[in-house]
Amino acid sequence: MKHAIAVGGTGMLAEATHWLAGTGYQVSVLSRWASRFCGEDPRLRAFDVDWSDEPAFLAALERALQTPAGLALVWCHRSWQDVPLRIAEAMGQLSNAFDVYLVLGSAVSDPARPELLEEIKNRFGQIPGCALHLILLGFVREDAGSRWLHDGEIAQGTIEAMTSHAPQTTVG
Repeated sequence: MKHAIAVGGTGMLAEATHWLAGTGYQVSVLSRWASRFCGEDPRLRAFDVDWSDEPAFLAALERALQTPAGLALVWCHRSWQDVPLRIAEAMGQLSNAFDVYLVLGSAVSDPARPELLEEIKNRFGQIPGCALHLILLGFVREDAGSRWLHDGEIAQGTIEAMTSHAPQTTVG
């Protein structure tokens, strides 16, 4: 069975995490509420941990990666720099080739600051075997202006990005 890691996959990406499990992945879910999210689903493995507690998170990641993973789906609320890179580095120690689908909010994917995305690409590009796929969250234009994406729209866009394997996808 294929193995995937999901970080930040229990909220707006819950549907994408369940989709991974439905496509044949054993998904290790690292989240504060992983046990509640995973329930009794045998395709989901719960690791109750807060990614902002780096020592605890890295210990949970090490346990999750006792079975090497070929895919990571990652969303973190704060700066992209620490947690996603640690996940990719850990995966790279166990696998020659793997995919990281990194979901980024509009602050990081700001078209006025393209250097932010280039820095992300450069840092992940230094990790052997890592195929980085950026999923940039946008917005939806409506008659009265625009709005942020709903969870379902974000999850569907993420699933489409994982299906297409594109290096960069904008949702919204």
